[in-house]
Amino acid sequence: MAQEQASTGARMRRVAITVVFLGALAAAVWWLLPQPYPADLSRIGQGRPALVLVYDADLVVSGDQAAELDAARDALQPGMEVLVANTGRPDAARFIAQHDARPGMLLHFDAEGALIERLSPVVPAEKLRRIAD
Repeated sequence: MAQEQASTGARMRRVAITVVFLGALAAAVWWLLPQPYPADLSRIGQGRPALVLVYDADLVVSGDQAAELDAARDALQPGMEVLVANTGRPDAARFIAQHDARPGMLLHFDAEGALIERLSPVVPAEKLRRIAD
């Protein structure tokens, strides 16, 4: 009987350790994944330059441009708003039409909200890093 209780206790410890390990692993993976970019286009013209990705989930070019944007994220984000205008959102669709933009395109705005340039996809991460300078 005592040996059976010890065996059950050891099994419970192993299960608990496994659960804690898997939870820590999942948290580490989540922390390492790139965070999504905000879709709040009202941030444009609020005192910081902005770079807006016109994103259509159905088009490969949008994913390719998003990957280049992710590669340049650390250089861009300290001084620049990096935003997404998702073609599936009504507010973003109006914004996209207003700026005559296409999926995958990047729109670069100055700190006051004036459009500086339209960048056709796919803009490499290195060029994006130079924009941040």
